[in-house]
Amino acid sequence: MVWGAMSWHGLSTLHRVQGSLNAERYRQVMLNVMMPWALELPWRLDQPDCPFIFQQDNAPGHAALSTRELFDTVGIALLDWPARSPDLNPVENLWAIVSRRVHWQGRQFMRLDDMLPVIYDCWRTEAPKYVEALFESMPRRLQACIDAGGRQTKY
Repeated sequence: MVWGAMSWHGLSTLHRVQGSLNAERYRQVMLNVMMPWALELPWRLDQPDCPFIFQQDNAPGHAALSTRELFDTVGIALLDWPARSPDLNPVENLWAIVSRRVHWQGRQFMRLDDMLPVIYDCWRTEAPKYVEALFESMPRRLQACIDAGGRQTKY
């Protein structure tokens, strides 16, 4: 598994996660990867009145009390995310794009070590091309979700 994040200003580095992403591993990723990246984002300098709000779903490691306490301690606000809500996080679409590129034309990998460089390369070279469009699609996505009464949409 690899972990990565996106903002209007670009992508984080990818981080390979060994094993399942339980609460302890997730907190380590937040401390060692996400938070240093978030602190470097230009919004901190250009728009001091615009708070940094981190969006995550309600996966067990994300929703754990120890994880929420970490965010409280370091002062990063979390976007409220209701249980059983449609997954509107644009990073999921970015992961789908990366997956299609990695497995382009049915390409398969015999070993994880062969696939990881392709994932990292795609994240670095292809994924950035889609960030702005994904963020700009959010008003349409939200409206489609409202129109569908919270049920599945084309997004």
